[in-house]
Amino acid sequence: MYLLYMKPGKKRSGEYMEHKIIASYSSLCIELEDLMNVVELGQEDGAPNKMAATLNIVGMALKGIISEHQDNIKMMNEHKKEF
Repeated sequence: MYLLYMKPGKKRSGEYMEHKIIASYSSLCIELEDLMNVVELGQEDGAPNKMAATLNIVGMALKGIISEHQDNIKMMNEHKKEF
């Protein structure tokens, strides 16, 4: 991600989490836009090999989205334990 994060601190922990959430969803939106572009290109061509490649890329993108979500949940749970 290209957005800057604030380091967590006792006074700004809520603000840090807000920035993290915004950055995560910005990343998610970018991945979904890329995914839509790939799907649209695969639908336009319709060739079997291209369709298989499209599905492979879609699967990889979804795994990335899921991984990002799991990392966010893990970080939020760790953050709760600190306080």
